[in-house]
Amino acid sequence: MNTPAGNTISTAEHAFTLMMSLARHIPQGHQSVVEGRFKEGRKAYKGVELYNKTLAILGMGRIGGEFARRAMGFGMRVLAYDPYLAASKAKPKPFSSSLPSVTPATCGTP
Repeated sequence: MNTPAGNTISTAEHAFTLMMSLARHIPQGHQSVVEGRFKEGRKAYKGVELYNKTLAILGMGRIGGEFARRAMGFGMRVLAYDPYLAASKAKPKPFSSSLPSVTPATCGTP
């Protein structure tokens, strides 16, 4: 069975969830609870909001496009680079000049 788009949504959701957990320091907070380090408190693992951050996506295929949809749903600005992306799908802008403003980035290339 050939289902090229079968796992697109699941993969995009999984990658976005991992980005959210890193932004909020979930792995570090979990490890501190496992080790019984409760004195560090909540402030040590506060993290950052994704709202109004700029996300760079390298590779805007099926998964990159779904990832971008989720990011925009969270109020993020999305910059994308893909040499095969049609001009009708995005506004052309010099990608390298925008990189200093990028907070998180994802790479979805084969």
